[in-house]
Parts: sequence; structure tokens; C-alpha cells
Amino acid sequence: MGVLTRSFEVTVSNLKKYITSMNNMAFTDPLTQLKNKTAYDRAVVGLQEDMDAGKAKFGLVMLDLNRLKYINDRFGHDRGDEYIVSCAKLICNVFKHSPVFRVGGDEFIVILVGESLAEWKALMDELNRRIESSYQEKEIWQQLSVAKGISFNEPGDKAVEDVFVRADQAMYADKKKMKQEMHFPG
Repeated sequence: MGVLTRSFEVTVSNLKKYITSMNNMAFTDPLTQLKNKTAYDRAVVGLQEDMDAGKAKFGLVMLDLNRLKYINDRFGHDRGDEYIVSCAKLICNVFKHSPVFRVGGDEFIVILVGESLAEWKALMDELNRRIESSYQEKEIWQQLSVAKGISFNEPGDKAVEDVFVRADQAMYADKKKMKQEMHFPG
């Protein structure tokens, strides 16, 4: 009986490890190790439940990497991956108390709640400062360029998508402005 109990305990332990591993694979971006689009979709469900209950207070930061296609085409996908990972690390270092998601090849979303929501302006300023300081790097794939848009839920919003659309529009406006001002490739 003891051998059977021990065997059952080992099987249960192995199953738990397997389930944890599968969850990590399902909700984690393999390149950056950030939460992925599936994890973001899950987080949206929670935000929507809070909105429906009238107790949501959050912001979304949309981030889109500039020059990725140019870097991939000119220097190869290894350098492009290096660029993505560097940008992901920078975003996570600035928004260390917020969930960060890689939702596309060069797109990231940060959900601001609590302290991060209260300090959003300082966080965005810090992000800009760190991006600007990367321009001192020698190689273009080390010089980070990120278009940014931010939006907050408002009393008239019915869905998280309302906040997402405003943040996305603000990000594309920033991207357009950056292209005009900086004349960056890609």
C-alpha cells in the first residue's frame, strides 16, 4: 500500500509540473518570456468584469517598435530578435509593477492599475528618457525607438475595447509624428 501511495504522489507531482509547463507555454511569449496575446485576452476578461461591476480603474499603454522591419531586412532576424528583447526588457524595467504583454511581433500592451496608474506620467517620462539614452548605442538594433499611446477607462466606456481603441489611435498618431520628425526607416 505504501508503494502505491508513493507512486500516486509522484504521478500527481509530475502532472502538476506538466500542467504548469503547459500553462507557461500557452500564456508566455517564447522570445521575450513576457505574457502573450492569450494572456492579455484573459486579463481583458477580468478588466471587463470590473467595468461591468462599475469598479474598473485602469489604463492601457500601447507600444509599437519602430525600425524592426528595417533591422530584420538589413541585419538579419537575429538582430531583430535582439532588438525586440531589448525593447521588452526596457518596457518591463520601467513598468515593473504592471503586467506587460507582447501581443504581436512588434507590439506590446501594458495594463496600468493601482500605483502604476497613479504614477503613469512619471513612468512614461522614464520610458522616454531610457529610450533617448539608448540612442547613444553604436548599433542601430541597440538604439530603441518605440511609438507610444496611452488611454484610461472613462465613465462612458462600455468595454475594454473602447480604451484599447483610444490607446491604439494615440500610438499610431505618435508613430506618424515620429516618422515625420526623425525620418527613421521602417
